[in-house]
Amino acid sequence: MPAVNQAIRQLNLPVQGLLQALEPPKDLMVAVLSVDSVGQVAASGQSSSVRIVAQTPNSADMTRYVAFVGGRRPFTGAYLRKHEWVDASRQKQVRFTLEATWNE
Repeated sequence: MPAVNQAIRQLNLPVQGLLQALEPPKDLMVAVLSVDSVGQVAASGQSSSVRIVAQTPNSADMTRYVAFVGGRRPFTGAYLRKHEWVDASRQKQVRFTLEATWNE
């Protein structure tokens, strides 16, 4: 039964609202590269999360973006899972993964 519930939750994912909430403000130089659904069941009820991979030219914008997502509806929190410096064609970039949770 939990597998069926998980599949139903995946089908009911509010994709458009989540993607709109992930759009960074104009003053943040962040590119969202991927978004993956990560379902989970919390003790107090149902919650879901998304894992976001993004890239930015500096660590300050990375930190600001994680805080931005964590404070933006429908999300109830976000945290940085990992980050790394990657060499882009002309400059180094910070590629990072964050996880954001919301309650259903």
